[in-house]
Amino acid sequence: MDQFSQPLLGRAKSQSPFLTGHIPISKHGSSHSLSYIASSYSCSAHIVKWVTESNRPANIVNDRELKELLTAGRPNLEIPSASTVARDIKIAFEKCKGRIAKLLREHPGHLHFATDAWTSPNHRAIVAWTVHLEHQGHMLGFLLDVVEVPEASSVLY
Repeated sequence: MDQFSQPLLGRAKSQSPFLTGHIPISKHGSSHSLSYIASSYSCSAHIVKWVTESNRPANIVNDRELKELLTAGRPNLEIPSASTVARDIKIAFEKCKGRIAKLLREHPGHLHFATDAWTSPNHRAIVAWTVHLEHQGHMLGFLLDVVEVPEASSVLY
C-alpha cells in the first residue's frame, strides 16, 4: 500500500492531545501558507486542519472557487473528496479522544461545562455540550456531544 492510499492521519506522530497535533504540516514555513503545499498528502492535511479549526463543513472542498484557488500553479494537485476529509477528521478525533479525556480527568483547575440548543434550518432540534478550561495559559474548548432531540415537548404553556 502506498503512502497516499493509507488513511491520512494514521501516519502522523504527535504527543499533542489536540486534533491539530495529529496533522503533519510542512516544515518549510507557516502552516497557514498554501504556497508550501507540495503534495496531495500535505494538501489533505492542511485541508483537514483548516476545516476543523475554522469550523467549515467537509463538503467545502467541492466549492469550485476553492478548487481553482488551491490548484492555481499546481494543476496536478489532487484535492481530497468531502468523504475523505470527513473520514480523516474522524480518524484524528479517534486518535486524540483518549488524550483529551486524560487531560480533562487530570486537569487540576475548574472545568466549565456549557450547553446550547437550537433548531436547524430543516426544523430538527439539536443540543450540544461543551467543556472549557485554561491549560498552560491558553483557553481551550472541546465539543463533548451533539444530539438531535427526538421530538418536541407536548407541554402547553
